[in-house]
Amino acid sequence: MKPGEQEIVVVKKSAFKREYEFLLNDRLIANLNYIKSYGRKAKLKIGNKEWIFLKKGFWKQIIEIEAGQSPYEKKRIELDWRHRGKIEGPDGKLYQLRQTNCWKSIWSWQDDRKNSIGDLKSNMLSRKKRGTIRYSQPLKDELLWLLALGWFMLVGYEDNAAMAAG
Repeated sequence: MKPGEQEIVVVKKSAFKREYEFLLNDRLIANLNYIKSYGRKAKLKIGNKEWIFLKKGFWKQIIEIEAGQSPYEKKRIELDWRHRGKIEGPDGKLYQLRQTNCWKSIWSWQDDRKNSIGDLKSNMLSRKKRGTIRYSQPLKDELLWLLALGWFMLVGYEDNAAMAAG
């Protein structure tokens, strides 16, 4: 890890359910639970706030985000053929989730100058430590929300790759 970076560990709770816990220093800070085992709809919970993430479409995929509390807003992200989408970050800049290595196991939220606000590393074969998220900014709910959205997108990409391979 680089100096000043912190790491969130992503743990998959069971082999058959897609429930992810986000742990910072062994303390639960968020969880992402898919409504069905192999569905495309998940609920993110950070403290007492909730959001629903829903992935739609086959050729042209979109992600709809619905807040469960005030302000009751809906957001929509259109994904390109490489499963990348853009969204406004907590600082008002537009960010895109990009793959940063050739094995597609590390993804990063980057602005148009390719400055990163967080890196997501997948470890698809491990249940205990399913992945890690590294960031260097102060962790606020808005940043955690964006990092969890990135995890939802990363898992969706892995699902698509597994279907194409199988």
